[in-house]
Amino acid sequence: MNEKSTNAEQKQKERIGLVQVALSVLAAMFGVQNHEKHQRDFEQGDPVQFIVIGILFVVLFIFTLIWIVNLII
Repeated sequence: MNEKSTNAEQKQKERIGLVQVALSVLAAMFGVQNHEKHQRDFEQGDPVQFIVIGILFVVLFIFTLIWIVNLII
């Protein structure tokens, strides 16, 4: 095997953690995700983690908006 294929296999085996997934989802929600992290997410991330955390953040955002509106009213 050559060195490039070994590095590529090693990168694919590495998984990103939940904190990194959460930060990536937040950055994507605000539209400030950079290209390198976007590529890392697609190469090393688990789609199920991104979907679950994305749904949780959207639900949290909705409940926060409801709370703010009720606080003002």
